[in-house]
Amino acid sequence: MIAISRIIEFRNIDFSKGKRNILSNLSFSLKKNVHNVIVGKNGIGKSTVLRLITGMEIPDKGEILIEGAPFVYEEEGLYNIRRKIGVVFHNLEEQLIGETVLDSLIFGMENNCIPKGEMEENIKKYTGFLSIENILESKNKEISEEEKYRVALGAVAVSGAEIILMDEVTSMYDEIMKREISRFINLLLEEGKTVVSITHDINEMAASDYIVYLRGEKSVIEGLSEKVIPQYIADTEEEKDGQKPVKIINLKDMGKELSEEVKIQLSNINITSQKSGKILINNLSASIPDGRITFITGKGSNRKSYLLELISGILSPNEKFSGEIKYRLRKEEFFIKDDSPKRKWSQAVENIKMVFQNPEEQFFERTVRNEIEYNLIKKYIKEEKKENLKQKLDKEIGELALFFGFSEEFLEKSPFVLSTGEKRLLSIAMAVCVKPEIILLDEPFAGLDSKMTRKIMTLLKKLKRDGITVIIAMQHSKMAIQYSDYHIPLEEISLKDEYSEDKRTEEKNVKKSRIKKNKRFLYKLDSRSKIIGTFIMVIILLATPFFMSDEYFTGYLYISVFLFAISMVSGLKSGNILKKMKIYFFTGIILMFFNILLMKNGRLLLDFGFIKIYDKPVLYSLSIIWQIFLLLWVTEILTETTKDSEMIKGINFLLGKRDINSEIGLMFTAFIGFLPIIHEKTRQLVKIQKSRGADFSITSIKNIEKIFLLIIPLIHLTFQKMNKTAEIMLARNYITGRRRTEYAPLKLSMYDFIYGFLILSFSIFYIFHFWM
Repeated sequence: MIAISRIIEFRNIDFSKGKRNILSNLSFSLKKNVHNVIVGKNGIGKSTVLRLITGMEIPDKGEILIEGAPFVYEEEGLYNIRRKIGVVFHNLEEQLIGETVLDSLIFGMENNCIPKGEMEENIKKYTGFLSIENILESKNKEISEEEKYRVALGAVAVSGAEIILMDEVTSMYDEIMKREISRFINLLLEEGKTVVSITHDINEMAASDYIVYLRGEKSVIEGLSEKVIPQYIADTEEEKDGQKPVKIINLKDMGKELSEEVKIQLSNINITSQKSGKILINNLSASIPDGRITFITGKGSNRKSYLLELISGILSPNEKFSGEIKYRLRKEEFFIKDDSPKRKWSQAVENIKMVFQNPEEQFFERTVRNEIEYNLIKKYIKEEKKENLKQKLDKEIGELALFFGFSEEFLEKSPFVLSTGEKRLLSIAMAVCVKPEIILLDEPFAGLDSKMTRKIMTLLKKLKRDGITVIIAMQHSKMAIQYSDYHIPLEEISLKDEYSEDKRTEEKNVKKSRIKKNKRFLYKLDSRSKIIGTFIMVIILLATPFFMSDEYFTGYLYISVFLFAISMVSGLKSGNILKKMKIYFFTGIILMFFNILLMKNGRLLLDFGFIKIYDKPVLYSLSIIWQIFLLLWVTEILTETTKDSEMIKGINFLLGKRDINSEIGLMFTAFIGFLPIIHEKTRQLVKIQKSRGADFSITSIKNIEKIFLLIIPLIHLTFQKMNKTAEIMLARNYITGRRRTEYAPLKLSMYDFIYGFLILSFSIFYIFHFWM
């Protein structure tokens, strides 16, 4: 039976941002202990409603009530309200705060001052339900995409929130992950929590308890699904699945001639993820016809995205690709293999453009007009037609605006303030403006309502009539049945052993090894013990050359054996440590080279006339290299077995700054967490700029400005990510300077005393044996 008590009320809310009026005289209520769904067309203000509920935005007019109490916009009031609210944002993997999975889970609980015993109960309960109990000590950057989304859900569940807000969480995921999220929602409801989600999915609406339909123009319809869904369908003119015949292109069709001319022929394509080593596409062969709309569907987004990147030429062929691609472009045939020169690859894909999943990552200009001009100018520079450039640009932009329905006002807008659907339209326009022969679209309908979906699909059909080949990658085969001419279902050609028993066993073993590793000796120590032990070993290493003459090689051998034993007991692999330190060996080799050339003492070993090599410089250089290697090994042991935040806590404690441990440790961890993000964003921007016609081959000092094609958008994306991280921290109730509970406070154990005894014993032995 539906609960009728209200938990959230909007009363005559007005909200504007800049010149845009987003919400006008909005009034509705959300019900307690049920699954509420907010629906409406793109840009109507659904996400803004969630931001208003969390206090991230303040209405211009009206009142918001939480459980009958008015919203209080001051620090204490916001803190108390956010203790009750948990937010799951659109992109799940962006919500991981901290270095490890456990850090991400405890962050909100620490901010809400949940007692440690309750924290442990929550972690045990929800990690078991989400099957992430075996990766708690794993670093966020090392876990899989599926594990990241489970951790993001778990981080909200464990926080003790009574109201869970979910912003289009299912829009980018396949049916399997949607069912997982549905199970998660049902668990929350069984516990008496309130769930509020935004969606365009009719099935999710039908499964909900209460729907708020934002129609715009001050109109809201709210009620049970059977009341609201018919009106929603009538307004959006929801179409039924078409039953027209669609040509399925898969392995069974290989060797058969298509009735249409083949535009792209894929033969025995294999794509392997460079990061994980996982095979994404295995021995795929398929034909894509000319001038048609072809859908590529399949579970998970990475496999389809990699395939599109391969076809467009922005996936590095020498690293992840094997097989052969045959293009028919500009009435020429191009054969591309994994060993084809980059120049030939660039020539082949010159007339192919790609539209990425996240449109905002493609933008960096001030206005919509500037974004389109940027692509057009590239075309004219390539064609060396610079005369009357302004007139040509205005003419082409005008024709493009007419084709896409862009008004003059729209052209002068910032691309960053557009709605999700408008951003998709712009990204397609940016690709179309250079008149490509093939356009590739990666999940172009994710997060869009049915009306915007049909609008984009109508435009793509117009492109098809103009002779452009359209290739669309997305999750659902339903759209392919309705709109495509041809269909490549990756499910039919995926690896047979992808989910085999051997694969499951391998994954379990990996998880077990993670647990086993994190229970070993050094991982159990307090960070203060490891910092002191590292400091002692560093002092011994730096002092050895000053107190020993000819025996320092023997001394270094003893230290090496000791470090090796510590590493083995702690489950650290020396090979991995050596791999991380290999870059420093070049420094030692260069140092050794100069020492040998400049120092002239000791016994002569080799005489080349103008170059003489003596034994003293050789021995001295080898000792320096060995010393550097041991110093790196000592510090690597510390950093490998100690989280960044724990290390900062330990240092602050030893320096007497105990009261700021949590704050500085958190800030340091957040900073370190940005480094891999910047690296990944740079790689993504290179792909995006290449898809927009950029060439990063620096042939002279004059075209060094090409680097700015990356720097400007990278700065923007970095600030965008920082802003998103700040929002997530606010949503998890983080307030600077406020008291937080600590899940794992600094605490010495028996293992710390054993470690201290070992370090002290070795130090005494070393000093008396070699220095006295």
